[in-house]
Amino acid sequence: MLRIILFLALLTASGGALAASQKGERLLGLDANPSETGDVAAALSQAQRAGVDFVEVSLYWDEIEASPGRFSQRRLREIAPMLRMRNLGAALTLAVIDGPADRRPHDLRGKTLDDPLVTRRYAAALARVLREMDDVRLIALSPGHDIDLFLKNAADWQAFETLFSSFAQEARQLRPDAPIGAKATFAGATSEARAEIARVNALSDVILVSYAQGLAPGSLLTADAASDFALLSGLAPLKPIHVLDASFPSALGAGGSEGAQARFVKALFLAFDQQQGRIRALQFSSLTDLSPTAAGDLASYLGRHDEGLAAYFSSMGFRRFSGLGKDKLAMRWLINEALTRGWVPPNPEGLKR
Repeated sequence: MLRIILFLALLTASGGALAASQKGERLLGLDANPSETGDVAAALSQAQRAGVDFVEVSLYWDEIEASPGRFSQRRLREIAPMLRMRNLGAALTLAVIDGPADRRPHDLRGKTLDDPLVTRRYAAALARVLREMDDVRLIALSPGHDIDLFLKNAADWQAFETLFSSFAQEARQLRPDAPIGAKATFAGATSEARAEIARVNALSDVILVSYAQGLAPGSLLTADAASDFALLSGLAPLKPIHVLDASFPSALGAGGSEGAQARFVKALFLAFDQQQGRIRALQFSSLTDLSPTAAGDLASYLGRHDEGLAAYFSSMGFRRFSGLGKDKLAMRWLINEALTRGWVPPNPEGLKR
């Protein structure tokens, strides 16, 4: 595919000056989930067409430690060498919390998050994971996804702060180069749990916020990314911010379209440019649509049994799921926006653009 130059007039109208929109020290990421073939290496190569600096690597404690003291690292041993070979970093999560779900091993779920046995066992699991990732650049390291969807009251938050403090101490000893944070939703960080998340962020090196337009009940697909990113920039003036898991559906059944999804990509890059001194990283989710079955399962996992949410998950990727996958308009815009700003792909597989 030839390099795509889309709507030149729009590209040159990015808030004034091209100099303000160059890559600089900023980081670009993507969740490189595979197509129907299940080929992770091919997915990483597709992500590198956009010159990404890092990919998301999500691990779940109850899968890493399926029974007390017995660890499974098969997935890590598959993905870590691929990242090293491609010089890709990772936004790494070893999830104690995954949205509304408790991902502790089953024998620990009756205990509070700050129970000494929980913190001790989690430290052991973390050490195992970081040993496998010892020479992979970590863009961020978090103990959970969207923690505000799980933590419901003052006691929950206090217990999590204790767990997070223990996690941060252990992680900084094992990987002093890895920025430590706890990923919260945009709504939680800016309004619904702002005070609680601010206390966690005070213990963090980096502010981690997920940005999924139209995913939460009652949220809108028409949100103003420029205003949202400006709001984020005021949260913790002395700490870098990573906007992660940025998503928007292309399915009409989820209120989207391919054109609207592509415009979402454009809008986020422009907002990223406007907050260049504050927002350090932008990561999109996902490279590939989920299969209809996986999308339905994920909606159920989140406790929401509606077709619109399943349609969201099955269309939030920038490439289609079937077969080897195929670019949607958003993928072509992602590549173009990245190239415009100097994210030059290494293109190790000789892929044409």
